[in-house]
Amino acid sequence: MIPKSWQPFPIIFFLFWLILALFWDIDTEDLSDREMQENRKPILTANMSKKREKIINTPQILGTWKLPTHELYHTLHFANYTDLIIDNHIDTVFRFTYKLRNDTLFLYQLDNQAVLLYTNIIRHLNHDTLIFKNFMEKAEPQVYFKVKD
Repeated sequence: MIPKSWQPFPIIFFLFWLILALFWDIDTEDLSDREMQENRKPILTANMSKKREKIINTPQILGTWKLPTHELYHTLHFANYTDLIIDNHIDTVFRFTYKLRNDTLFLYQLDNQAVLLYTNIIRHLNHDTLIFKNFMEKAEPQVYFKVKD
């Protein structure tokens, strides 16, 4: 039997760890153990100052981009400032309306921009490389290369 003075201890212990888990921001992607130890910051201070500074302009993304392997969503063709055509490894071609905001590519239903289908984070874009943190339902990074026109 636990003494009465010890009864609130498990509840306090549980609440402490729950609060710590909710208010601790650790981005473990691409970080070594040492870097993770150096980069630990409470969410309340870290996320308030974190803003996405990376701005991607639509002209940068226009054109045709391909994955190095022939797999799901292997070719992206940004036909103009609003239309995206995606070739697939099977006999299907997808068409979306898209918008770029900062470092995010939003894909909408073709005829109805009120229906947001996918939110894709762009990690890197230059004249010949386009890297997504995620693309559609693929959670892993996708690296596309620009096709020379």
